[in-house]
Amino acid sequence: MATKQEILELLINMLRNEEEAIPIYARHLNNALFLSEFNAADQQDIKSKLQLLIVQSQQHQRKFEDMIRSIEGGQCDVY
Repeated sequence: MATKQEILELLINMLRNEEEAIPIYARHLNNALFLSEFNAADQQDIKSKLQLLIVQSQQHQRKFEDMIRSIEGGQCDVY
């Protein structure tokens, strides 16, 4: 079992991780030097995967924000 505060701390930490990851993925996506060692097909594959990571991280970010709001507004203190 965990208290409301413990759950919130974990969710806030996960939210921060997603917030920090998105710019890193975006930098790699737009970094010609990073991609220059790969052939065109591999570059496109890498770009597609990085774009997917960005989208999924944004989705995770929204879910964590929703969960944080829900728990903060809830009356339960033990989960």
